[in-house]
Amino acid sequence: MKRSLILIVLLLIGMSSSLFAGFPVRSTLQIQEPEVRMVDEATNKSELTIKATMLMAGDLTFRLRMPSPILELYNNDQTITEISRYGLLDSQEIEERFAVYLPDNGHFGFFVAYSFEPSGMDSEANLVKHGIIPVYVTIRDGDIVPRNFLRPDTTYTRAPIVVNRFPEEESSVRGAEGTFDQTYNIRVRISGRVQYQTSLPLNTALGVPNVGVFLDWDYDNDPRTVYHPSGYSDDVPVTDMNGRYEFDFSFVSDYPAHHYSSKIRVYVNSTNDAAFDGDSGIGAQFSVYTYIDISNETENINSNTSDIYGIDPIRGSALRYLYRARQFSIDELGYTPVGDEVVGGGLSKIRYYIRPLRGSFFCPAKTNCGGQDLNVSRIVFDKEPGAGIAYHEYGHFIEFDKVGVQVYDDIDNHSFTMKTTDKVAWTEGWAEFYSAACHMFWYAKELPNLPEPALSRSWGPKSIFEVSYQFLDHSQAILPNMATTDRTKIEGAVACFLHSLWDDVTLRAPRYKGDNDDLSLPGSFLLERVRERWNALGILRASSHIESYKEALLGSLDSEKDASVTALYNSLVLRNGSAKPATCDLLSVSGNHESRSLSWNDNTAPNRLDWNYAGKGYMKLDIEENNEQGFRIYRKQADSSWDGTLTGYTHVGTVGSNIITWVDKTNLTGGTYSYVVTSYNASGNALPRAEASITLLVSANRRPVLTGPTEAWAKEG
Repeated sequence: MKRSLILIVLLLIGMSSSLFAGFPVRSTLQIQEPEVRMVDEATNKSELTIKATMLMAGDLTFRLRMPSPILELYNNDQTITEISRYGLLDSQEIEERFAVYLPDNGHFGFFVAYSFEPSGMDSEANLVKHGIIPVYVTIRDGDIVPRNFLRPDTTYTRAPIVVNRFPEEESSVRGAEGTFDQTYNIRVRISGRVQYQTSLPLNTALGVPNVGVFLDWDYDNDPRTVYHPSGYSDDVPVTDMNGRYEFDFSFVSDYPAHHYSSKIRVYVNSTNDAAFDGDSGIGAQFSVYTYIDISNETENINSNTSDIYGIDPIRGSALRYLYRARQFSIDELGYTPVGDEVVGGGLSKIRYYIRPLRGSFFCPAKTNCGGQDLNVSRIVFDKEPGAGIAYHEYGHFIEFDKVGVQVYDDIDNHSFTMKTTDKVAWTEGWAEFYSAACHMFWYAKELPNLPEPALSRSWGPKSIFEVSYQFLDHSQAILPNMATTDRTKIEGAVACFLHSLWDDVTLRAPRYKGDNDDLSLPGSFLLERVRERWNALGILRASSHIESYKEALLGSLDSEKDASVTALYNSLVLRNGSAKPATCDLLSVSGNHESRSLSWNDNTAPNRLDWNYAGKGYMKLDIEENNEQGFRIYRKQADSSWDGTLTGYTHVGTVGSNIITWVDKTNLTGGTYSYVVTSYNASGNALPRAEASITLLVSANRRPVLTGPTEAWAKEG
């Protein structure tokens, strides 16, 4: 059989190795487009040719890595074919060949990894010393054909393409005069999960969301002619958030189901509304599929176990977590990214790359990162991206996409508790808030027993959960408290401040419900203020970015919320005073004209979170509390609905910390009375959230009779 040339667009350019864009990085070699050609038709042996030009002197090693399905097809082991070249010169052109064995038909992918060691430049850190050269082939009828990067746009509303596989059976299928003997009502129900096996310590199969799943049912094994379900469009996911998909349709056919093919292949396409792979192209197809044997089926095709495995952890993780981060932005921040390049039916995506460097980073559009100057924003991961790092880098993208500018200083490194500059503290603090909030958002929606794999490959609660980056209520306690430390320049303080503005008392992880402050501002409101750090003249409102953000908040809130924001800022950033405590949001009252009993809830966060994750042990987190000194009770005779403030109310009682009941023994006349309970501490009253009313009726002889919120009392004689 024949093999023709593969043309693949490769974006193998040197990348920055910092945690954020900014460091100059030198490329070490320039890769040309790979070639694959047939060598031995009898054995399907082909030859892969890699050509490169050296950009500096050194030693170079190529390693060929083939996917398991191909290796298993030829009963091969997973050894790595390696070719090393030593003492290469600057500007030298090299050419290496690998023997590869490819199946007859279908869509396949593999890659060549390279590593480089410079001569006499071992001390220079900012070199691209590692890279990946992806190779993708689509084989049809013995030919390697150009790769198709787009989702098919044909809806599955008709029968598959008829391929005349059995011309000798024509007379048995058709009647004597060319009419069909019968028709078939074919019902198709196929479901499963698209998933990858993470290589991180949890070693869990995770689903890939928002990827296309297509049926190849015309016996040509060509992904370009597959179908997808009726009703599918670019803005409606085929797989759900955990990778599940389902086909359920029917059609009338002149042929039995198995006539079209004895097998149905179910392909996966990696196009995703959140991101596209910089190496694989827009919507590039995964080299994985499953098939269903229908050789004995005439009308009913049922399979609820058609799971699709084999997606590599790197791309599976990137697509999973970037999509989850995007959905968090849409659902919680009210913001759909615009992006710099519109692809795939008008949807914007961010480009991502995998480069084995010394750190992951985000690079804004029209910014040169390590020699790569593109018009699109992109994220570079240095390994399989866990949830923490993917959410973090996507947070950088959201800020840049919303504001149009990214502030940063060229520094060597940074961390949660390290003092850097107010620019770095702001930018990294925002990204850490975004990552923590995204975790909390998905914890609350899914309440998982296992956490999403985070930043580290090593085992242990602190490495997996990256506590300081995900549970920011805990992280307030580890911020530096030295009087000489300026917290406006510490990203952890920025992250904790932003997180405390946003979070609330809803369930955020198993058995973790509560809050450590009285604020819960909408995510859309907080994001809108991000670009209002600057005034109309483009000048910061204050001396630092985080203080300028606080000033933007104060210009958009009422006086009560202003006081809460100021108290929180003073506590977390200035280390002066306390944040206002979380207050109750449930209140009930019952009783009569002589005595009324009130009860409410205490929303203060627990001081300890113990999370038992799937029998692997407990994660124990000490939570920073801003506990109340007590609760204050207010009352007024109500003549309208509550306006959310204490206007017109009289302070009628006070109880201590953690007490959640009180009895009002004041003898009241008829009418409707409203009660409000709020927590307080040295910074003052928390924002009132809990109100309850009771109505006291008056009989004909003017003696009071009462009704409450849940019952009515009989009139007295």
